[in-house]
Amino acid sequence: KTGLPQQDVARCRHDVEEMEQARRDLAQADALYQRSDYGSAIPLYRQSLIADEGASFRLKQAEALYKNTTLDQAEAAMADGRYDDAVTALSTCISILEDDKDLIAALEDVGKLKAGQIYHGWTEEARRILATDGPEKAFAYVADLLKQSPDSYELEYLDQLIRHEYEAEILSRAQSMR
Repeated sequence: KTGLPQQDVARCRHDVEEMEQARRDLAQADALYQRSDYGSAIPLYRQSLIADEGASFRLKQAEALYKNTTLDQAEAAMADGRYDDAVTALSTCISILEDDKDLIAALEDVGKLKAGQIYHGWTEEARRILATDGPEKAFAYVADLLKQSPDSYELEYLDQLIRHEYEAEILSRAQSMR
């Protein structure tokens, strides 16, 4: 009835529908933002950019707040020794913020701290076994760990550490017997 080709009318209808959906997304994103649910708001802000240029500013704000909140949560989790919780929070945030360098660096730091915690646990257990069950069982414990991760520098170091501590104990006993 307008004299326009049908495909132009259909394209205009599609554009209007997209704009209406973008406005609904923007309203929903603003509501989520107000509840501090930045991770859910960010994708909606991205979808609503065509409806409102102000959404770009709100998107950047939500991204910054989400990133900072996640980094704070990860730091608190690491301080409590909850490394898996920190990894989960950072990984989720990275998936939403699309490979943020600061978040990736924080995730790598968590991995290093978690590995350090694991190594510390191995060391304490090997020392406990050495003190209570003797050197054969302590060496067997470390050997079993080495079988699980044969290329682990940390485990090779642990093996040497336990052997050195055992040798030092023998020397100490020998000197006290003189």
